[in-house]
Amino acid sequence: NDDISNATMNNAYALRQKHTENFDMYVALETGISERGRGKYIETWCAIFFKEIASVCYSAGILIPDVLSKGLDIISDHNVLPSIDLVGLASSKQKNTEDSCIEALKNTLLSMGWKFQGQH
Repeated sequence: NDDISNATMNNAYALRQKHTENFDMYVALETGISERGRGKYIETWCAIFFKEIASVCYSAGILIPDVLSKGLDIISDHNVLPSIDLVGLASSKQKNTEDSCIEALKNTLLSMGWKFQGQH
């Protein structure tokens, strides 16, 4: 998790350094595979710099089924990353990468004290 979290924060920071137009908000999203406890999970992380406040959060991880995990191990051994929606594949199409990005973005904004329509 730390690798994805750090990469996401570094990307948001790099955006802030590169674009000197002084935007109010810089956002970076990264989807990656984390190993925790009993298996591998696909997670999307979001980092936001809003003025001088920084925050990073992630979406709910999706446990990668063993058969898919073994296939990903073989692919990664050959340094080839498939151009497929791993979130959709791992969740049996119940969720896709866009859903995961929206969830990570919303979680990060909530952690910064933002409120959404219909929320108190």
